[in-house]
Amino acid sequence: MTIELQNISKRFGALKANDSISLTVPPGCIQGILGENGAGKSTLMKIFSGFLRPDSGELRFDGKTVRTHSPDDAIRLGIGMLHQDPLDFPPFRVIDDFILGSPGGLIPDRRRALSDFNSLSARFGFNLSAEARVASLTVGERQQLEILRLLWLGAKVLILDEPTNHLDYATRELFQKALLEYGGTIIIVSHDRAFLDDLVERVIEIRDGRIFDYPGNYSWFIEKRSEQLLSGNGERASEKTDNSQAERSKEQKRLEAEDRNRIYRARKKIEEKISPVEKMIEMDEKRRAEISELLCDPEILGNSDKVQSLMIELKETERRLGDNYPIWEELAAELESIQ
Repeated sequence: MTIELQNISKRFGALKANDSISLTVPPGCIQGILGENGAGKSTLMKIFSGFLRPDSGELRFDGKTVRTHSPDDAIRLGIGMLHQDPLDFPPFRVIDDFILGSPGGLIPDRRRALSDFNSLSARFGFNLSAEARVASLTVGERQQLEILRLLWLGAKVLILDEPTNHLDYATRELFQKALLEYGGTIIIVSHDRAFLDDLVERVIEIRDGRIFDYPGNYSWFIEKRSEQLLSGNGERASEKTDNSQAERSKEQKRLEAEDRNRIYRARKKIEEKISPVEKMIEMDEKRRAEISELLCDPEILGNSDKVQSLMIELKETERRLGDNYPIWEELAAELESIQ
């Protein structure tokens, strides 16, 4: 699957996270996404995977313009994202978490699902017990489970957000081997030089909301970026002048007071918008946890009607959360940009 981003822009209030970004990701490519904190990496990846919608621009998959309004839309198109902290359900058994999100919910052909789980685990060398509780797994094992789940749901493109942050050396080596054997398209957001050096064939740097392309691994990127800085083509670090001891005039103080009032009013306006969204998210996250606990109760699992009812409620709860998380993120980013 060839993915194209055409003139993607995303703004959070006064903060321009992505500025008319155009990018083509060919099928089977493993590429790294780099940039300073706040450069717009996560925003772009969330647009890729359906967690955010761009303000303008188009996404094209194999030449066709598509719109992703949620992670469910993205996975149906073949794109799955692995977060730093996997989006799983600790009270679930591994096989139940693996099945979650499939068209049949928790009541598909479980025998076939178990067979597929074991086959995928063996293919990548993962040693996961289908009957273990997710809560008993290490972060590395939870990442393995999430990768298996995404592949089972049909992901042809994997987006990995800082995947090695919580991995020990042995797990990291196993994880890297699995990615090399995957054969699909992989986009990696990471600052792990050794990990990127062994995997990526292309590096995209996001800087000031724009992209800079480096056809090579991480070491190649560092070499070329250093040459740019030494030749004067790179940006200089901004210099801050300490004027704290300078005498300020009355006019300066008046202007500063006006600015503080402006900031207060602007923040208050956004805080009034964000508060009800936070309350809705808090209520839905609490209910999601309650449903997860109920779905671990053997008595409830023995009642297919009750399970189906809970799964419908869980799906609706997840839908509301999927709608409200991007709203909260936009408001929070806008609030942070006011200064």
